[in-house]
Amino acid sequence: MKFKIKLFLFVLVIISWIGCKKSDGGDSSDLLALLGILGTTTTTVPACQDSASSSRTWNVISGATGRSQASKAILTNGKVLAIGGEGNLGNGILNQVQSFDFNTSQWTTINPLNVDREYHSSISLNNGKALVFGGTDINLISLSSVELYDPANGNWSFAAPMGHARALHAPVLLADGRVLVSGGEENFNATFGAEIYDPTQNTWSDTLPMTIARWATTATALQNGKVLVAGGNNNNSVSINTAELYNSNDNSWTLLPPMRESRHSHSAILLNDGRLLVAGGEFSIANRSAYRDSMEIYDPRTNQWTFKKMSVPRSEFTMELLNDGSVLFLGGRNEGFVSSNLRYFPSTDSWCEIPRLKALRHGHYSATLRNGSIFVFGGMSATGYENSSEILKW
Repeated sequence: MKFKIKLFLFVLVIISWIGCKKSDGGDSSDLLALLGILGTTTTTVPACQDSASSSRTWNVISGATGRSQASKAILTNGKVLAIGGEGNLGNGILNQVQSFDFNTSQWTTINPLNVDREYHSSISLNNGKALVFGGTDINLISLSSVELYDPANGNWSFAAPMGHARALHAPVLLADGRVLVSGGEENFNATFGAEIYDPTQNTWSDTLPMTIARWATTATALQNGKVLVAGGNNNNSVSINTAELYNSNDNSWTLLPPMRESRHSHSAILLNDGRLLVAGGEFSIANRSAYRDSMEIYDPRTNQWTFKKMSVPRSEFTMELLNDGSVLFLGGRNEGFVSSNLRYFPSTDSWCEIPRLKALRHGHYSATLRNGSIFVFGGMSATGYENSSEILKW
């Protein structure tokens, strides 16, 4: 018993030390590794050697509310919204919204949502407004309500509700300015349903149903205007490897060749050459989560996936596409926090490591700002809801 008490006190001291190091701008990575908080690393990746990379560092910005299970929207004026989610304010489910201005590097709390929500989605419309839809309330009841933010007056107003309540769904902006929302959970049941919002009419209309019900998936608009939905969980909360394509011309869904590996809570990004990169994520084995150290690239010209390995398993991370076509892999988790941030070059199938975040995190949000800088905020860190933001000038 005395040993257990001493061990408990030791851990408390260590956690306090980490917090002090963090507030001082220190690096607690070594100690996190000692405690097993850092995740699995399987392959060493060399540091990026270009002259600019060697001098880059993440700059920490204060003023944000720590949040997870939220959403982001990048407005046409370049500002970034952090919307709702869960955090340490109020009843734990947030209606709070903050706006980040990259010109001043400052966060501002703006008018709140009309409805507290988490596990929702948001997207920036071509008319400059932001659309927020779905999610769950404090009782984890799925929502169908939709809200519009108008930066001209700073107000939120209700838009037409979705035809179906849903959370953990996948939104995408279509080429014609409409918004496709697919899949998700409706009160713990995976849905086949998908629907489209027309901002000019303020109306929702159902598409034909997807072939497979799924949630915690990704949806990406391809260069040909079609939308590719990949992976996710099915109605039994089992990860799936299926992918399907939505065609707005005939409102239909078509199954594609499956990925080699099932995955959910992964990331996807469209490459400059028109291929789709789907990476990382989780899958279930023996009633527990395991983490993918693989990625797969879909080529619309050949209708085939190419399977590749990553140096480290990661889930709940983000990716950002740089102007030269390379992709940044930022943060995430596996058995612990993933410490490495990597840069992948699709043209040469090669990797290098960029500077690490000052606060290791997963379930966070990232954006490429108008000045080319990479912006990371929110998520979960070793101390809880992470309230620091970080900028890497690129």
